[in-house]
Amino acid sequence: TKHEFARNSDGKYTCACGYTCPHNDFKDGKCTICGNGCAHTNVNSEGVCENCKTQMAVKSETGGTVTYSTDFTAAMKAATDGTKITLLADVSISNRTGISGDATTVTLDLNGHKITSGWLDVGGKDTNGTYTACTLKIIGKGSYEPPLYGGIITVNMKATLDLSEWEGGTISSINISDNSNYEAETREAAVIVGPKAGTIGKLSFGNNQLGELKKTKLSGGSFNEIWVADFGPVKLGELLADGYAYQKADGAYVEYGTPLRGASIYNVKVVKCLHPNMKPDETGVATCEYCGKSGKFVASVDGNLYTDMNGAISYWLE
Repeated sequence: TKHEFARNSDGKYTCACGYTCPHNDFKDGKCTICGNGCAHTNVNSEGVCENCKTQMAVKSETGGTVTYSTDFTAAMKAATDGTKITLLADVSISNRTGISGDATTVTLDLNGHKITSGWLDVGGKDTNGTYTACTLKIIGKGSYEPPLYGGIITVNMKATLDLSEWEGGTISSINISDNSNYEAETREAAVIVGPKAGTIGKLSFGNNQLGELKKTKLSGGSFNEIWVADFGPVKLGELLADGYAYQKADGAYVEYGTPLRGASIYNVKVVKCLHPNMKPDETGVATCEYCGKSGKFVASVDGNLYTDMNGAISYWLE
């Protein structure tokens, strides 16, 4: 009188009488015949499931297996090492989510979309309770823009937020977290920012107790604010990739060795340094006061330093 459906190993729902649900009539993402959710196995190029007509939020790819979901938070928590998650729509995080310490590298392709709320954690402890050196790589154009005080990307000890292939948009806030209870050489959290990066509202070093920061490397991006708490000072130059400098809105450069402690620097962008003020000492060695580059150089062309004039001229002619 009434079918009782159970899911088979092939994913189909079958009653003990032999009737298999055709799974072809849906309402609010659930089959009206068997009551089970759509498996979203037929998603079109717009990210819409052709079976239940629901807009998918994410596509997850792991080892050649592709799945679709309407739940970004669940997709992030389920990501394993090597997973790539692609946004198919703007998404929100109800509280917080992130990649677990067991996932070494996870890629998040913003794909032109926006994360509109919630906290995003990078790194943490694995199932054994140990912090791991995991990486969240954010690529493509798109933004992380929760409302004011509504969310932060937190990079926990040992973890890395890799924005080297982020191609523009806005990331409201990034906080680099440190914990002095662990060995300095193994606990540094880091952010890497590439030359195509967009605007980062605030980059915070909230608990820095390391004598030197070695992993964070900035080669692009605009920063509304870089803030360091009143712990160990951070030398701004340590954060730069080789040959890059900070430039203010008026075009002036920031000195390479400028320290921050309990203070902020505002409205700077990271640019390829053109070495505007290099003066050699009595031995002929010159040091750029904005990017820290040092050596016996005879010319600078487009920020590239040369020890040989012929090489500089050849590049310039090309």
